[in-house]
Amino acid sequence: MLKMILVLALAQAPAKPLPLPEVDSASAIFTEGKWLGDYRLRYEYVEDGAFQDPAKAWTLRSRTGFRTASFSNFSALVDAESIFALKENYNSTDNRRTKFPVVADPDGSEINQAYLAYGWNTPTQVVIGRQRFVLDNQRFFGNVAFRQNEQTFDAGTLQLKRGAWTIRAAYLDEAHRFFGNYNDAPLLRQQDLDAYILNTSYQFAADAPAFLASNTLSGYGYFVENQDLVLSSNRVLGFRFAGSAPFGAVNRWLYTAEYASQQDYQGGSSAIDADYHLLELGMSFDGGTFVVKAAQETLGGDGRYGFQTPFASLHAFNGWADRFLTTPATGLRDRYLDASAKFGPGVLSARLHIFDADSGKARYGKEQGVQYLYQFNDRLFFTAKAANYQADSFSADSKKFWVFADYRY
Repeated sequence: MLKMILVLALAQAPAKPLPLPEVDSASAIFTEGKWLGDYRLRYEYVEDGAFQDPAKAWTLRSRTGFRTASFSNFSALVDAESIFALKENYNSTDNRRTKFPVVADPDGSEINQAYLAYGWNTPTQVVIGRQRFVLDNQRFFGNVAFRQNEQTFDAGTLQLKRGAWTIRAAYLDEAHRFFGNYNDAPLLRQQDLDAYILNTSYQFAADAPAFLASNTLSGYGYFVENQDLVLSSNRVLGFRFAGSAPFGAVNRWLYTAEYASQQDYQGGSSAIDADYHLLELGMSFDGGTFVVKAAQETLGGDGRYGFQTPFASLHAFNGWADRFLTTPATGLRDRYLDASAKFGPGVLSARLHIFDADSGKARYGKEQGVQYLYQFNDRLFFTAKAANYQADSFSADSKKFWVFADYRY
């Protein structure tokens, strides 16, 4: 969980905002509504062994919107975002500057979200329209918040809460990718889907045995027909257990275990047959002041097909240098150590990855990453981070550095 806080939190508006004010007249839904703003100025530097020149990208993201108050349990939200390239010595995937490494932040403006919601303040919530769609730790579905342009979906979603149970169901019709809705490459703009999503979780009671108390067990089924990339259509069935247990007065054990199976679905390639495993163990000291974790994440592969999660928030997984956004056909075994420490309003984190093939004996490479996140107040945040990927047999060496500021209201 701390991993997602360090990488993604503060770089996105919350997936589930605070309760909305309930009003008693239709006109008050606007007067009692709230303007939303989310702005980010970022510099990204990329050295890539496959390119002679480094990428140097200064970009500004502006996202502005409005959320109505709730009237008879109905509310609405709309927001638009614009990305401005202030210095364009990089390949945005849309600017034809292919002599530079990719920094996937093309400039442009678009409607980011536009939806109608029912029951936002109740245990039963329905959202129809273009929206963020985030599940669990975003390993399968996320909003790719690290990039300047957000990934959203045209979808209908349902959330039910009954006691310790939470059920989330969704129909996804279209994925609006983070490459921008005006990208010259159609499949980078958006992809037409016919996807049925079910995710059910159970939170154990606080008085359960220590290793279960307040922990969460999830089961899921994701059935995704990609009408633009038919051979990639697949279904995923899996479960996830995540939680912690106390040791000492202010310390905790941390643990996560997850397994999933991916197979072909609705015209998908018969080669799609792979498993996913995650085992993560850690310790949190002094109420989270210092956290250390060790883990192995495996995306299976047999030489024909590697386990894929194309709609995940991929930057948060398998190294910040983004060398494994697509899983190699021989799979990926990612062993990593992760440590973080709080210093007042700042958090310093570091990570070491060792990447190997799942099938065969190939050693892909290793990566070191470090990040510092400083919170000035509830609205303004500063981040500096760096990643250094050293190739053995996969891709090329890469060094990346970011410095950026986020302001939200």
